[in-house]
Amino acid sequence: MGGEADESKRSRATLIATIARCCRLETRESFRLLLAFISIPITFAVSTFNVP
Repeated sequence: MGGEADESKRSRATLIATIARCCRLETRESFRLLLAFISIPITFAVSTFNVP
Protein backbone atom coordinates (compact mmCIF):
# COMPACT_ATOMS: atom_id res chain seq x y z
CA MET A 1 0.00 0.00 0.00
CA GLY A 2 3.02 2.26 0.43
CA GLY A 3 3.44 2.33 -3.34
CA GLU A 4 -0.07 3.68 -3.79
CA ALA A 5 0.65 6.53 -1.38
CA ASP A 6 3.82 7.38 -3.30
CA GLU A 7 1.89 7.42 -6.56
CA SER A 8 -0.73 9.72 -5.06
CA LYS A 9 1.93 12.08 -3.75
CA ARG A 10 3.77 12.10 -7.06
CA SER A 11 0.65 12.75 -9.14
CA ARG A 12 -0.41 15.52 -6.76
CA ALA A 13 3.00 17.20 -7.10
CA THR A 14 2.79 16.87 -10.89
CA LEU A 15 -0.72 18.28 -10.83
CA ILE A 16 0.35 21.29 -8.75
CA ALA A 17 3.29 21.94 -11.07
CA THR A 18 0.99 21.72 -14.10
CA ILE A 19 -1.52 24.10 -12.51
CA ALA A 20 1.26 26.59 -11.76
CA ARG A 21 2.54 26.32 -15.33
CA CYS A 22 -0.93 26.79 -16.81
CA CYS A 23 -1.70 29.72 -14.53
CA ARG A 24 1.49 31.38 -15.74
CA LEU A 25 0.52 30.84 -19.37
CA GLU A 26 -3.06 32.01 -18.81
CA THR A 27 -4.33 30.76 -22.15
CA ARG A 28 -7.57 28.97 -22.87
CA GLU A 29 -5.71 26.15 -24.57
CA SER A 30 -3.50 25.46 -21.57
CA PHE A 31 -6.58 25.48 -19.33
CA ARG A 32 -8.28 22.95 -21.58
CA LEU A 33 -5.12 20.85 -21.46
CA LEU A 34 -5.09 21.15 -17.66
CA LEU A 35 -8.69 19.95 -17.41
CA ALA A 36 -7.86 16.93 -19.54
CA PHE A 37 -4.77 16.29 -17.41
CA ILE A 38 -6.78 16.54 -14.18
CA SER A 39 -9.53 14.21 -15.36
CA ILE A 40 -7.08 11.32 -15.90
CA PRO A 41 -5.78 10.94 -12.30
CA ILE A 42 -9.26 11.65 -10.89
CA THR A 43 -10.80 8.94 -13.05
CA PHE A 44 -7.97 6.59 -12.06
CA ALA A 45 -8.41 7.36 -8.35
CA VAL A 46 -12.18 6.88 -8.51
CA SER A 47 -11.87 3.54 -10.28
CA THR A 48 -9.07 2.46 -7.91
CA PHE A 49 -10.77 3.33 -4.64
CA ASN A 50 -14.34 2.70 -5.91
CA VAL A 51 -15.61 6.05 -4.66
CA PRO A 52 -19.25 6.53 -5.74
